[in-house]
Amino acid sequence: MRARHAFGRRREVMEPSEEPAEPTVDLEPVDVVPSRSRRWSGARRPTPIGMFAVGFLFLLAAVTAVGFAQFTASRLAPWLSIGFSAVAAICTGVALVLARER
Repeated sequence: MRARHAFGRRREVMEPSEEPAEPTVDLEPVDVVPSRSRRWSGARRPTPIGMFAVGFLFLLAAVTAVGFAQFTASRLAPWLSIGFSAVAAICTGVALVLARER
């Protein structure tokens, strides 16, 4: 059978056979055992780089709080900056401890 192509050219079209072809290879069922990472996917351990990144984000938050305090007369901003800096230091310490364990 001949059909027209989108650009006006003719092309041959194969009509599907009425009967599906039989498989030529017999496949045996295989027992699949999930890997350890699949079984324990709910429990994630923190990595040193991840903890360092979280500490860096808290350090950025501390700098933002100081910048906010420069433009407004807020008593809360300096305390936020001190708290964010403390959490950033703690996260960095935890990252160093995690790096030594590995």
